[in-house]
Amino acid sequence: GTGVGKSLAYSAPAVALALARGTRVVISTATVALQEQLVNKDLPALAARLPGGFRFALAKGRGRYVCKFKLERLAAGADATEAEASDADDLFGDDPAYGAPINSLSNAERQARVRFYSRMADVLAADQWDGDRDSLEVPPTAEVWQPIAAVSQTCTGRHCPAFASCVYYERRKAMVNAQVIVANHDLLLSSIGSRLLPELDQCLWVFDEAHHLPATALDQFAT
Repeated sequence: GTGVGKSLAYSAPAVALALARGTRVVISTATVALQEQLVNKDLPALAARLPGGFRFALAKGRGRYVCKFKLERLAAGADATEAEASDADDLFGDDPAYGAPINSLSNAERQARVRFYSRMADVLAADQWDGDRDSLEVPPTAEVWQPIAAVSQTCTGRHCPAFASCVYYERRKAMVNAQVIVANHDLLLSSIGSRLLPELDQCLWVFDEAHHLPATALDQFAT
């Protein structure tokens, strides 16, 4: 049942053993809600009680983080000329995975979308938002979020003008230094071999909500 102490029961011995061995722990969950609980509540409480504490980080798919470069380009459409706004749309092309291009919307819808992106850019610049879609009080719809998501298909990495302040790569740095990483089943299975997470044989693994793992594996690997 909920609240009986399962996360503490596996975290305390796993973390203590990993620290003694000089290795790391990866906890994989089925839901974002449990990830947030572990990172915001359970692991901080445990770290405060273990001698010396430990560092932990949250690992999510890059599509859950905002691309600062794309957000600023679209937010700039509020005061840009028609040509500049069209140029911003060209960055995403007509791929439906990235939502409806701004220039395909009605004028009223376009202006509303640009104002929304402008507000997001402002709160991000003011450090009032961490760039994580899940941390927004009201997460935007997929159609609105996809054009600004930090997906690999449109990422230029170190060549990006906003690379130095990239939300996604800042999270990657935190993961490199973490002794405990909280991931999810989808990310774990989709990233095997990509070096996003530690290799399977180089850390201790905990699968929470493991009854979801078979279905997730089928979703990832079945054709």
